[in-house]
Amino acid sequence: MRISGRPGAFRDRQGVLAAGEGCGLMKTPEIGAGKPSSDSPNSSVAGKIRIHLVEDHPVYRHGLTRLLSSEPDMELAGVSASGEEALKQVGDGVDVVVSDLILPGMSGVQLIAQLKEAKPGLGVVALSMHDGSHYALAALQAGARAYVIKHEASGFVTEAIRAVYRGGVHFSPRHRGMLIFQALAGEWRGESVLKRLSARELEILRMLGRGRSTRQVAEALEISVKTVETHRAHIKDKLNFPDAETMVHFAADWVGLEQGRAHCELEPVPAG
Repeated sequence: MRISGRPGAFRDRQGVLAAGEGCGLMKTPEIGAGKPSSDSPNSSVAGKIRIHLVEDHPVYRHGLTRLLSSEPDMELAGVSASGEEALKQVGDGVDVVVSDLILPGMSGVQLIAQLKEAKPGLGVVALSMHDGSHYALAALQAGARAYVIKHEASGFVTEAIRAVYRGGVHFSPRHRGMLIFQALAGEWRGESVLKRLSARELEILRMLGRGRSTRQVAEALEISVKTVETHRAHIKDKLNFPDAETMVHFAADWVGLEQGRAHCELEPVPAG
């Protein structure tokens, strides 16, 4: 497994990610999340996935409404134009929320975090016009289990909804080749790539992710610099990193997720 895409996208950055609460950090998705029971009063259409759409752009909202309404296994349960509306309107019978990240007022990431706090079993698909991996990771950190870029084929939206409804995950093709996303998916399946590492290698990877240099790691662990360099080489080989820089960027992303430093609020982004 080789690594592609821009590394290090989820490290703290000024003006892009701001601190937030209620994050869905590293939680394993519930198998069958959001599926209504057979005796649920809201499961009026047997076998159909009940979806609530949150989208403020009229053109996208109209197109997505038509798309979701045309799918034989889906039912559009509601539509909101803002996060504030969605918090009031998403009912217990909804299986999956499909939400844009850039909304008026409350951001989509804030909405996802609050919905998941109130309804842990709810499936969430995040939509965005932005393909930067830090947006995708922020949405996943908040509790989404799928991320779809708007300019991709419409089939990716319905594919993502079905995957999340079944308790799975779905990433945009833009992100699937990046190890941080593969690692997240594996973690949720109980198949973490980090299991390939020894306890000492994992300890060193975390220290690198916290910004420690090779010499600082050696001093902290009271081992030689050469020994740390050997461990770094083993980590690089076991996780198939193309170079040391990519390894360090991954470590920073992973530590941010693992320790909750990954934040849950995006700054407003101009439309266009």
